[in-house]
Amino acid sequence: MHENYIVPLNGLGSEWKGFRWHVGKEFFSDFGNSEIRDCDVWVDAEAAKKGGRIDIDCRIDGSVVTVCDRCLGDLEVEIGTDLALTVRFGDEPESAPQEEDGREVVYVRTDNDSIEMDQVIYDYICLSIPLHKVHLEGGCDPEVLKFIKTESVEEGEKAPANNPFSALKGLLDKKL
Repeated sequence: MHENYIVPLNGLGSEWKGFRWHVGKEFFSDFGNSEIRDCDVWVDAEAAKKGGRIDIDCRIDGSVVTVCDRCLGDLEVEIGTDLALTVRFGDEPESAPQEEDGREVVYVRTDNDSIEMDQVIYDYICLSIPLHKVHLEGGCDPEVLKFIKTESVEEGEKAPANNPFSALKGLLDKKL
């Protein structure tokens, strides 16, 4: 999908070889992710051959602009995460471990000469974004907040008469 996010597997030695990629808005558009409105993330990767496997370590740092869950305005979220992969060649065994020494294990065919990192990068960036995305106190759009009711009915108080569920209150208390 993205030619820029490739680690060549042939020719790697035991010395770490570095790669640096920039991830922008178009990266998320290609995946069909409309929640990420903008992105400025750098991925620093290193790869080295370790016996019959290849280790890839990445550091992902930057920011993404997404939607605030409260006011629906733009919200910039700083992200920073590490990922560690072990690439093994051949078919994945039935009882293959998903992790090995704290590293995620992936299997590639023996005739592969490279590994595309775009899906892995996408997944780790998305997992770095908090589930509940809201501005810090006072950061939401005040015009939108005017329309959000934050009042709650205190215990013992009657619910407003225009509540459509007030007619159902006490329904279970009635005896047939």
